Amino acid sequence: HDRSTFRGPSAGSSAQISGQMVDGRHPGQLTVRWRIDRCVWKFQNYGVKTVANTASAKKRNRQNVQRRTRNRARKAVLKTQTRKLNDEIRSDDLASAETSLSQLQKTLGKMGANHTLHKNTAARRKSRLARTLNRAKASAK
Repeated sequence: HDRSTFRGPSAGSSAQISGQMVDGRHPGQLTVRWRIDRCVWKFQNYGVKTVANTASAKKRNRQNVQRRTRNRARKAVLKTQTRKLNDEIRSDDLASAETSLSQLQKTLGKMGANHTLHKNTAARRKSRLARTLNRAKASAK
């Protein structure tokens, strides 16, 4: 199977796995819903074997695929925002780092609430990022 010719789950989808723009967006910016559909489509069409025999076990497998895909997409956003904040702190752009921190704290709070991350993990990360920014502010004075 050639990944560059992969088309999404719907017949009208023009999305490709390659690095080309898709519907005005880079493939990394595709919606979570599309990623879930794509993952389910690949499982259905390429016969990833599961041990599930009952309908409830098959449904549980589908739900697990959806949750895993959604969580991975959310964590990718989190890593990008964290990288952006750290770059701003390193370049002494503390004003934009403050806005990035507030956005990142909001994202972490949502992830803790939705159980993508454990709530204590989210709180610990928020605390460490705020502490890093505060130290950068103190050293800039």
